[in-house]
Amino acid sequence: MHTGQEQGQFRDFDINVMCATIRGTLNAALAHIASGGPVEPYASELRAVFGAATTTAKGDL
Repeated sequence: MHTGQEQGQFRDFDINVMCATIRGTLNAALAHIASGGPVEPYASELRAVFGAATTTAKGDL
């Protein structure tokens, strides 16, 4: 993520917070799926959420 920020691929954000957020979200989604829940809407919603959270103002993701 640090390299992505340096190269302008990601906006400026606290990397530790973002990593913890991604890990927690993935753990929750996997628990949902492992208990028999559907993959959708998790797959599309998480792509949208984390795309919005990390995309630069220019949209260069």
